[in-house]
This record gives sequence, C-alpha cells and structure tokens, in this order.
Amino acid sequence: MPLGQLLAIQIITFLGLIAALRLLFHRQLNAALQRLQALQQEAMVKEAQLKEELERARRERAAAVDQGKQEARALIDAAKQESESLRRHAEEQARQASQTFLERGRGEAEKLRANLTDQIETEALQLAMAMIRCTFTQDGTEVFQRHALDGLISDIGRLDPSRFVASTETARVTSSCSLSDQERHRLRKILSEKLQTPVSLDEQVDPELIAGLVVQVGDLVIDGSLQNKLRKARALLRAKAGEGAR
Repeated sequence: MPLGQLLAIQIITFLGLIAALRLLFHRQLNAALQRLQALQQEAMVKEAQLKEELERARRERAAAVDQGKQEARALIDAAKQESESLRRHAEEQARQASQTFLERGRGEAEKLRANLTDQIETEALQLAMAMIRCTFTQDGTEVFQRHALDGLISDIGRLDPSRFVASTETARVTSSCSLSDQERHRLRKILSEKLQTPVSLDEQVDPELIAGLVVQVGDLVIDGSLQNKLRKARALLRAKAGEGAR
C-alpha cells in the first residue's frame, strides 16, 4: 500500500477516534450535568424543606415562649390575687380584733365609770344624810319630821283610791321617829277610807330615813322618806348628766 494512502488511513482513524472520544465525553458531560442539576434540584428541595422546618420550629418556639409568658403572667396574677385576698383577710381580721378590743375596752370603761359614779353618788348620798343629821338638832329634826309627815299624810289622802287594791287590815309604817297620836289617827283614818275597811298600823322606827315615812299596804309601797327623795334626786341628776353628754 502506498505511503500516502497509509498516512491518510491513519489520519482518518485518528480523527474518527477523536470524534468518538469527543462524542463519549460530550455524553458523559451531559450525564454529569444532568446528575448535577438533579442534585442541585434535590438540594434546593431539601433546603426549602429545611427552611420550612426551621420556620415551623421558630414558630413553635415563639408559640411556646408566648404560652410560657401567658402562663407566667397567669401565675403572677393568681399570686397577686391570692396575696391581695390574704391581705384583705388579714386586714379584716385585724379590724375585727381591733373593733372587739375597742368595744371591750369601752364596755369595761363604761362599767368602771358606772361603778365609780354609783360609788361616788352613794358616798355623796351618805354624806348628805350625815350632813343633814349634823345640821339639825334633835328638836330641829323632830320639827322637820312633823312638818314632813303632815305633808306626806296629806299627799296620801290625795292618792287615787284605785291604787289601794290590797285586801289587808294592817298597814306597815316606818318612820324616822315615832308618830304622834294626831299623825297616827290621821294616817289610820285616810288608809281606812282608801281600803274601805278599818286599818291598824304596824309601826317601826328607822333613824336612817332622816325624815318622812314609808307606808306599805299589801304590794303598794309609798316611800316618802327624805332618804328616798335624795335617791330620786341622784337619779334625776344622773339622767340630766347623761342627756348633757349626748
């Protein structure tokens, strides 16, 4: 075979080999590019999924944080309400205890004041009676007694007969000194008229009455003693003092 023909065959063979290699490389390159594109697409999908997962996790975390904050606020509010309730309860108990203590103190003070007032008034009454005894001589006391008895017997005579409802024939009479015959007669006559039956007198003497007398007919008691008048005056002064305090 001529050299030129042989050289031409080698050149053609070399070119064919290059073309075949080029075609194979092109195919391999296309396949590699397709795989690369597929991997890139898959990576993009996974990236999108990862972003979505991250976003969902972020939202869940934010929701959990918000829920935690709400629960914390609820706990704080509940604690504040409970604390406020306990405070109000403690204040109410303290107020009630204070009120009870004050009322008890006022009651004790009022009781003590009443006892002291009663003691002072009793002592004042005793002092007044003692002063009256010391002021009047025996003769003066008897004159005062006779004058007081005369008025008291007249007052008894003016009483409504309906008050004398006792079915008794004895009247108990207590005076600071013995009745005179005239006083005894007047008193017996008046009582007999009131009771519409003869009445006898059971006489007793009590110097503590100072002046006047006490007549008891059944359940009816007529106290006209100076001692009783002083007691009534004491009660009247106490009532007026109470009205002035109000």
